[in-house]
Amino acid sequence: LVPNFRGADIDDPTQWTKYANTWAPEIRLSRDNEVYASSVGMWNSFAGVVGKISDSLFWNIRQTGLYSQRNTSAVYENITIVSDQKVSNQNYIGSINIGVDLYQQRYQAGHTVFRNIRVEGFNLGVDLPAFLLPQGSELGVSAPRITLFDDIYLRNYVNVRDRSPVVGTKNTLLKDVEFLRNSGPSNKFLSDVPADIVAKLERSFWRSARTSLSRMYVKGYNKQPGDDFEFFFYEQAPDYVMEDVTATSKYANPNDNCPTVGLTNQQCWDQHNVATMDSIATCDDTSRSEIQGFSCPIDDTKKLVNLLTEAMTAR
Repeated sequence: LVPNFRGADIDDPTQWTKYANTWAPEIRLSRDNEVYASSVGMWNSFAGVVGKISDSLFWNIRQTGLYSQRNTSAVYENITIVSDQKVSNQNYIGSINIGVDLYQQRYQAGHTVFRNIRVEGFNLGVDLPAFLLPQGSELGVSAPRITLFDDIYLRNYVNVRDRSPVVGTKNTLLKDVEFLRNSGPSNKFLSDVPADIVAKLERSFWRSARTSLSRMYVKGYNKQPGDDFEFFFYEQAPDYVMEDVTATSKYANPNDNCPTVGLTNQQCWDQHNVATMDSIATCDDTSRSEIQGFSCPIDDTKKLVNLLTEAMTAR
């Protein structure tokens, strides 16, 4: 059910509308919230367009600091999300706790802007989205075509996990993000060691989009001006042999394959203009041991500037 107006009486059914594939009313503004010793700090869904949520504190959070999914777009500013790393390290068996959760295979997320956010003490600081709306718009509203993190402080066992796309293309920009890693035991769900950025190739299923475009840009790494790069998955290496997804699952999407099975990314690109995440790694730089992937010079600065301008004008 969704309320027909603010302050609807939960005991009066005439003041509520049954959810039936329609969005809840728009959240225009929410600020000055504080949540303590809770499983979830904020759960934000089904709102379609979300205005600005700001100036909030979520601390001693055990499961998820901020869950933001099933929205067309959202803006978050000046939010602190804190867990206890020692508790997180003890309780990860069977699952992990997440500071900012944007990931779900079945629900869209992304098209989201975060400014001045602190996330600390979780197994995973930020779980990036996989499912973005193909056109980035709904309800007549044009949403940013990018998930933006600007002026961010992260201190967790793993700070960011990226995903290969589901349904549509995706773009991510991490701008002026400070990365600090907390120690912890080996975590089979995330990483054997603490890390700043890790990556996960989504399993192939009927609507997955492994060969659709996905790009992650990092600008001002650790708030160092000029330390900019593009992040690539290991599976985007030129000599990586693209997996035959239909060999392991009858539910796999055959479009996730190279049209000629058994080719590397480079061979498939040369023959069919197809590669993992529609882009081949432009370098093999693994010198940043805290990043589990390739960090390469940005070769398409014009696109990055356009995406950044679009995201910065989001309300």
